[in-house]
Amino acid sequence: MNIQKILLITPLLISTAAFSSWTKQSDDILKVELGVVTPNYSVEVQAPKEISKKVAKYQPHAASKTALGISYRNLGATLSWANPTKPEDDAKFGKSSSTDFQFRFFGKRTYEFFYSSYKGYYIENSEDLDPAFVGNPVKIQRPDLCQW
Repeated sequence: MNIQKILLITPLLISTAAFSSWTKQSDDILKVELGVVTPNYSVEVQAPKEISKKVAKYQPHAASKTALGISYRNLGATLSWANPTKPEDDAKFGKSSSTDFQFRFFGKRTYEFFYSSYKGYYIENSEDLDPAFVGNPVKIQRPDLCQW
């Protein structure tokens, strides 16, 4: 598996994968890759144990993204965006959005530039934190939360 496929499939491991190996790419090969990415944007938050033992499990609603990767010689770029969700699921979990752009210079040293944002979470275990959500398919929604 070449390094571009590793970068496209697992964008959260880019800094580790980019330095694992390097081979000079042929001068005249343009690579274009399209795929579905399922990054892990979940976050768990817990109050100090003397206050509460409960954990809030934040999840993004749009769990998958479509990614387009292009590389030529020793330059690479990847753009990804959240896949659409069903309107009935938006009512239960809220709306999420994401944008991710990555630009890389490959070589014996690799330089990478990122812009990544994710907005909109829900609390997966809402019923554990608020009894009003027991038996309710709707979750506590936090459209204001962002991850950059």
